[in-house]
Amino acid sequence: MKPELSEKKLLFFFILISVILRFFSFFPSVLDHDESTYMIIGRDILNGKSLYTDVTDTKPVGIFLFYALLELIFGDSIFMKRLIFAIIVGITASLVSRVSKKMFDNKKVAFASGLIYIIYTSTWTLHGRSPNTELLFNLTTISTLLLFLNPRKSNFFLGGLITGIGFIIKYLVLFDLAAFM
Repeated sequence: MKPELSEKKLLFFFILISVILRFFSFFPSVLDHDESTYMIIGRDILNGKSLYTDVTDTKPVGIFLFYALLELIFGDSIFMKRLIFAIIVGITASLVSRVSKKMFDNKKVAFASGLIYIIYTSTWTLHGRSPNTELLFNLTTISTLLLFLNPRKSNFFLGGLITGIGFIIKYLVLFDLAAFM
């Protein structure tokens, strides 16, 4: 009988694998234009500029506020910003694994689903390694699904709040919520 990984150890494992797979993406100054836009607008917001008047993009406010927060905490460190996204990918993989375990009651499938999530979001050469909106709203979407799989009024309320956070990152989250309902 093999010893089972606890949820905390599995979370740490997924974060570690995510950091390892994404490590070499921490160093280039530019991975894609979206990330650069988020960084610049986030910095501009911190410098007192108004979104959609002084600086503009087509995305909702959430991604820019997140980058403004990263800028506030880590300054100009691209390395730290990308490390945070690697940690987010690991956390999301852990939640994907938990959802899979709850839905299919199979530990191997659950483990594989989390690992596959990390591999697919960390090794795609064109835009996959870039810290982008999808990595943030995936976290909110899978968190909501996990809550909804345990149907209680408080979970639906909390899931709605989390989905709202996802919605201000990217509007596509609305379709995930519709599918969950």
